[in-house]
Amino acid sequence: REAAMERRVQTLELQLRAERAGREATQAHLLEADEGAGEREAAWEAQRKILVDDAERLRETLHEASRERDELRLRVLALEGDGRRSGQTPPPSGGLAMADMILERKAYEAEVSELSHTANSLREEVRLKDEAIHEEKRSMQEAITELEKERQSLASNLISLQSKLAAAPSQTLVDNMKRELRILKRLEYNADDLEADRDPEMTGPADEEEEDEQDFESVLIAKLRRVESELVRERNLKVDISRECDNLKNQLSIAEKAKKDADRLVASLENDLDKAITVPPSPLVQKKVTSAALGGEGADTLQSIIDPNSPAPTDSATTAQLSTAAAEKASDDHSVATIIMAQRDRLRARCDAMEAERDSFKRELQAQVQATESLKVDNTKLYEKVRYLQNFNSGQSRGGVYNRKGMADRDLDLEALEQRYEASVDPFRQFSRSERQRKMKEMSPMERIVFVVAKTVLGSKEMRTALFFYVCIMHLLVFFSTFHSSQECDSARHHEQLTNLAPVHQELLAQAASAANPSASSP
Repeated sequence: REAAMERRVQTLELQLRAERAGREATQAHLLEADEGAGEREAAWEAQRKILVDDAERLRETLHEASRERDELRLRVLALEGDGRRSGQTPPPSGGLAMADMILERKAYEAEVSELSHTANSLREEVRLKDEAIHEEKRSMQEAITELEKERQSLASNLISLQSKLAAAPSQTLVDNMKRELRILKRLEYNADDLEADRDPEMTGPADEEEEDEQDFESVLIAKLRRVESELVRERNLKVDISRECDNLKNQLSIAEKAKKDADRLVASLENDLDKAITVPPSPLVQKKVTSAALGGEGADTLQSIIDPNSPAPTDSATTAQLSTAAAEKASDDHSVATIIMAQRDRLRARCDAMEAERDSFKRELQAQVQATESLKVDNTKLYEKVRYLQNFNSGQSRGGVYNRKGMADRDLDLEALEQRYEASVDPFRQFSRSERQRKMKEMSPMERIVFVVAKTVLGSKEMRTALFFYVCIMHLLVFFSTFHSSQECDSARHHEQLTNLAPVHQELLAQAASAANPSASSP
């Protein structure tokens, strides 16, 4: 039995060592395992099962050891009861055996307590391992979900990048666009190049920069010539459009005058027609005819009564002829009114046509004015390009190969374009100019004269230099003239003093002079 217990203890120790080695191996495996979440979970699950099985075996072993302990305790109690009942002292050998049994029981109890403590610690470790595995599983699941989302986003980005790559231009097209953009950046504006076939940048990659440096001036000159030709063409077009506008204005004024005359004529004709229509012609004509007939007949009768020798009066045929003539005259008046109305209708239609033509002329004039304004804006932009190219060309090559500054200064159209360009570019200068004019108007005439003279004198380097030399010359002239006049005054005063001296003094002075110069008086 003791040998069996020793074997069981040895087996338990071996199992504990195996469990410790397995735990260490599990820890090493957990530290070294990085091949994936599934493999690690499987390893952890297998290790957990191993630990659970070991714990079950330890629990069974502990149960068997506790049962054997209880049996041994019962036997010890039975032996103690038998010894008490017999009243005899146990033999020394039995006492030794009992002492050994007690020691063995204590050893068993210590071993069992140690095993129970080990089992509890293993159970706690298993619980901690389960919690750690569960926590790591949860974290790994969250990492898997995040990685899945990242994979989906990367897949969507990959799809978008593939679509962009499929829609992207080719390398040759990109190179051509780079060359064209390089030229346009150097020219500072995106203009359509009419000479794109003769592009100086379309060269090989080896000597591309060298060709750019060599042909850039020629490109600038070609651009300048093209811009000037466009400017001349636009100027000619502007002149033609202005002439056409003047012609249209003249035609419009003539048409307006004709319309006014036609309106006056139509108004007068309508007034006459209204008068003719409001007064009915037939009764008046009949009354006039009858009164004329009666008057004529009565006059003949009176003539025959007064003068029996007068010829016989006219017969009734003459009276009928007179009445017929009056009726024809009335019908002629009616036909004249009809003709006038027809003329009025024709003149009205003609006036409507002339008004329509005038409206069309107005619309055309408005369109021409708008075109002129757009041409002015285009000319300003072209002049801006010309100024940029001239400044760039003068900055690259002093004196330039193609310099037209003098001609541009002498050209009145270019001066007008320059003024318009300066006014559009620099509103602060225009504001300062208006403020200067306002201040000039507020000045008095004397202040204005002083300001104009000072501005004229100090406005240029030549005038300032001339003013400096003029002031210096005037100061020198005043100095020399003053010095000369003072010398003349001193000499005249000295001469007067000498003339006023007495003759004795003059002789004394002469003697003193002769004594001072004996060598001069000896000869």
